[in-house]
Amino acid sequence: MNRNRFWLIFSRRSLVCFIIILALLFSCILRTAKIATSNYGEVQKNYASIKIKIGNTRGTIFDRNKYPLTNDLKKIIATVSPTPRAITAISHQLEGDSLKFVLETLKSGKPVTCEVSQKIECDGIVCTEIYNTSPNIPAIHTVGYTNDQNIGISGIEKAYNDLLYNKNDITVRFACDGKGRILSGVKPEILGECSPYNNAVVTTIDINFQNIAQNLVENLGQGAIIIAEAKTSKIRAVASYPTFSLDNIDTLLNSPQSPLFNRAFGAYNVGSVFKPCVAAAGIEKSFSNFCYNCKGSFKIIDRTFKCHNHQGHGFTTLNNAIAYSCNTYFYNFGLKVGKNDILNMASNLNFGKRIKLCNDIYTAKGNLPTTQKLDNIAHLANFSIGQGDFLASPISLLPLYTAIANGG
Repeated sequence: MNRNRFWLIFSRRSLVCFIIILALLFSCILRTAKIATSNYGEVQKNYASIKIKIGNTRGTIFDRNKYPLTNDLKKIIATVSPTPRAITAISHQLEGDSLKFVLETLKSGKPVTCEVSQKIECDGIVCTEIYNTSPNIPAIHTVGYTNDQNIGISGIEKAYNDLLYNKNDITVRFACDGKGRILSGVKPEILGECSPYNNAVVTTIDINFQNIAQNLVENLGQGAIIIAEAKTSKIRAVASYPTFSLDNIDTLLNSPQSPLFNRAFGAYNVGSVFKPCVAAAGIEKSFSNFCYNCKGSFKIIDRTFKCHNHQGHGFTTLNNAIAYSCNTYFYNFGLKVGKNDILNMASNLNFGKRIKLCNDIYTAKGNLPTTQKLDNIAHLANFSIGQGDFLASPISLLPLYTAIANGG
């Protein structure tokens, strides 16, 4: 009886021990499988690592059709480990000084980055696409530029820096041992990689019109060209000259020609392009039938005001005065219309005011002469042809001319 009881207890205890041993064995198998199948990132966390910076992805500025005005250059950067297979693979992709530099770096046991023409599929090499901006981008004054820290300094790059800026660099992390030697068999990990299109700004600029404007503005020597859509007043091109390149900004900061200045946004004596504003003020007072005999000059008090046609235009109507840009006609027309009505029309068309183009980008305010200044009829005559104290930016002329294009 006691013997049977002994074997019963022994059998039960043996079974319990067997189950415990089996459970421990199963746990070890699971642990081994987890380690074997864990992702490379988890493995790397258990080792020291070396990081290499590849670049930084900044958001893209597009034209209205999603043509990239920035980030238009795509590069493939290969990060190479100092392993035999990787060295062989990269040797087939590079030549000359580039290959020499890469091989010397790898020989020292350090990983290295280099630009390649195509992605390389090889253990020990990871390839990353990065995007850069070409030096001579379209609408460069409006788009603007960044500094060495990839922070917007001017233009849209500055106005939308909070959206476009990415504080995280693209890096490649290599697992290494305590002596800093790269561990073979552990795949390098890419950190901070993101699309340049995640954060973007879409402008109203049309690259086709922009190219036309840029080609034409070079013939001016100095000036600006703006192209706008008449029905919507949306700006399709802004070109300023002299221009600059992203690779020579530092050398041009003190240039007497001020190539970094966007002349489309600056304020000037715009001259005869202001005459339609004076004409509009006169039409509202029913002076559209006013005629004047242009003899090439007109005397006000003791000063002679000349027309650009020194021979004179003869008897001139409002339509012809605009067509021929007759100065003496508008001297007299402005005096007839009067300072208050011209100033009111100019103010209604936003002259003398800053124009907001987008977030934190404004044109120069310009200037409207005071009523006291225009009490002097000589100053009023000058104002009537866009001269004197009157200042306006090329952009600020758009409301006037788009209104005319849309039938007034």
